[in-house]
Amino acid sequence: MKTVESSRMLSLALLFVFGICAQPAKAYSTGKDLQEWCSAAIDKQLQSGARAGLCVGFLDAFRQLSRMLPSQPNVKLECLPDGVGQEQFIRVILKYLDQHPEKLHLPAVQIVYDAANEVFPCPAAAK
Repeated sequence: MKTVESSRMLSLALLFVFGICAQPAKAYSTGKDLQEWCSAAIDKQLQSGARAGLCVGFLDAFRQLSRMLPSQPNVKLECLPDGVGQEQFIRVILKYLDQHPEKLHLPAVQIVYDAANEVFPCPAAAK
């Protein structure tokens, strides 16, 4: 019963993460989209509230989903330390995108994964 419920929750979470950013012209949101949304979130521009909300929602969904997935050996979506707030996480993503403009075309979820693991690498598993 728990497995079915967990599977259902994971399916809903995936639909949320990928559905929140669905755009008719393309199959997924890119690093360029994420850069635009998260820049709006940092700038706190009133006219960019919707874009800022997409950034915050996307990153929050990523963080929550990464905690829902079962741990696999050597696979972890992210290892953000306790106390890393939303604004700091947004700044990490923006800095990563600034340092890697060649990745702007990649899926936004890949950018978040790469940035989080570069800045906050998971500790090596004890052997």
